[in-house]
Amino acid sequence: MNTPPLRIAVYGAAANPPHLGHMDCLAQLLALGYELIYFLPSAGHAFGKTMKPLAQRLAMAELLVAERFPGERRIRVSGLEAELARPAPDRRVYSIDVLEHLRTVHPQAELHLALGPDNAAPEVFRRFRAYQRLVEEFGIITLKERIPVRSTWIRAELGSARPNREALERVLGVALTGHLLSNGLYKDSASNE
Repeated sequence: MNTPPLRIAVYGAAANPPHLGHMDCLAQLLALGYELIYFLPSAGHAFGKTMKPLAQRLAMAELLVAERFPGERRIRVSGLEAELARPAPDRRVYSIDVLEHLRTVHPQAELHLALGPDNAAPEVFRRFRAYQRLVEEFGIITLKERIPVRSTWIRAELGSARPNREALERVLGVALTGHLLSNGLYKDSASNE
């Protein structure tokens, strides 16, 4: 009897910071039956966004995933982009690089790139490196925006003189809100771009 291939989704985001909109995208992928989901906060943004260091965003993502999906083993928060760039730290790593690498790690798997509606918009997706190969070789899953929240608003609120904890908890969860407020992350204007 043939075993069906492992279904893997790769979902990347700036995650600056990660929020419940990102978690809803992961929930959609779980509902679609993916056996393994890589959640990749971007090591360096392909379109030039300024972000907090990857180690901080990975820690934030781990905290939020643990709160929203306790015990869920199918979601893997990963710094794979940085690992792939390690031989040449100034090298940009693109979605196609990540998927090609994962194809060598999981040669029998069915790999898909999961995109939020912002990145799936044709005018944005056409800017992805090798976007046609992404479609042809891996396939694209377009996720719905069911929780409208923007990291820009979150950063502005965290940078304000009196952040609204209750409003932040509605979009970040309790644990991540506490972490961000107690550590003063996003207080500086440089990261509020």
